[in-house]
Amino acid sequence: FIPGREGEYVTVKGVIEQSLGINGYMNIDYINKKFLDKGIINGVFISSDDKIKAKLVNINEIMSTQSREDMQNIFEEFTGLIVAFMGAMVIFSGMLGFVILYAMTLMSINERTLEFSSLRVMGFTKIEIFKMLIKENSVMSVIGILAGIPLGKLLVEYVGLTFNTDIYTFHGSVSTKNIFIAIILTIIFIISAQLMTYVKINRLDFMQALKSRIT
Repeated sequence: FIPGREGEYVTVKGVIEQSLGINGYMNIDYINKKFLDKGIINGVFISSDDKIKAKLVNINEIMSTQSREDMQNIFEEFTGLIVAFMGAMVIFSGMLGFVILYAMTLMSINERTLEFSSLRVMGFTKIEIFKMLIKENSVMSVIGILAGIPLGKLLVEYVGLTFNTDIYTFHGSVSTKNIFIAIILTIIFIISAQLMTYVKINRLDFMQALKSRIT
């Protein structure tokens, strides 16, 4: 749309993804021919090492000025908040996963105390019983990781769409490296929960539980 003239139609050849700004790119000869009549230009880009923004602010004919440095600072501040937010989510999700896995394992131990006591009578050591629990938890953990990869990618894409504005764009791309790091962090929290489980098993008196059952 051009004021005082009929509208002009142009063909969009492609979309360029950019994190900062709302720019359109066109062949300079074509734009001169189609749009650049006398007085139609209402903005300019200036490349200068001088602090030109301070000199242009007080000129009445200039409605607004914006430097690339200012836009970059705004973007960095925004991404800093995103990083802090995502870091908090990683910590709390890891703690939640630890609590869930540990609680499920404790419930399994409490419900199967008699079974484990019988295994102890048959000659199984606490380490062997612990390994049985590890195998069970490992199966659930692998299923959780496999299901979590596509769900995590969808969540990242959703967060990216949520934080998009007309000035900056948050690209919610997930690389193989990101997935690998997420899996490693998940495994660390799982191992932490398993170590706490071992401490719990090592302190249990399975023989006393068996005596109570017999009594």
